[in-house]
Amino acid sequence: MTEGKRCSERGEVLVTQETVPALGHMTESGTCERCGQSFGDWRIDYYVDDFNQPTDEWYITEDEYLVSTFSNSATTNSKLYANVMVDLDDNVMIFLYEYGSRQIKNSSERYWDEYNITMRTPDGADHKITGTMYCGDDRVNIDDAYIDEVLTALKGEGNVMFRIENADRTVESYMIEVATSNFAELYNAQTGQ
Repeated sequence: MTEGKRCSERGEVLVTQETVPALGHMTESGTCERCGQSFGDWRIDYYVDDFNQPTDEWYITEDEYLVSTFSNSATTNSKLYANVMVDLDDNVMIFLYEYGSRQIKNSSERYWDEYNITMRTPDGADHKITGTMYCGDDRVNIDDAYIDEVLTALKGEGNVMFRIENADRTVESYMIEVATSNFAELYNAQTGQ
């Protein structure tokens, strides 16, 4: 609808309101070129400060948790929620929630948990990478030597799969599949690439 206009004294209609057909969303990449609304699986968010106010430090994450599976000595192929996050410092982190609610954490004050990860790209190639969950941490951090490899996969097309295995307790494994969707567009916009 257009705005229209009435006389302020008599209330007469001076300009009639008209219905204007919606233009619709224009997108090839998952984000509307007219309004900026994202239709992909990824979104931009911001870290918050001590007052729970957003900072200018961004990160990219999925809109919803990935529903996947995990196995350990007590269960096989049980429900796993996972979340992948990439921040402005190019840290790539994976959060894991066993049974959909119990977050995997390293409660040790002295030891890191190391993970062997196989990343399968859409072309079927398996990439051997590693990750670390530091003391008191709640995420698997992709080790620096492999960050570019993971970012390249996430900026590609199709789905990227990760099989994450605890290096010391190989009976613990996590399987997740990530749709790359609009990741490249958001990442390139944030980094100016």
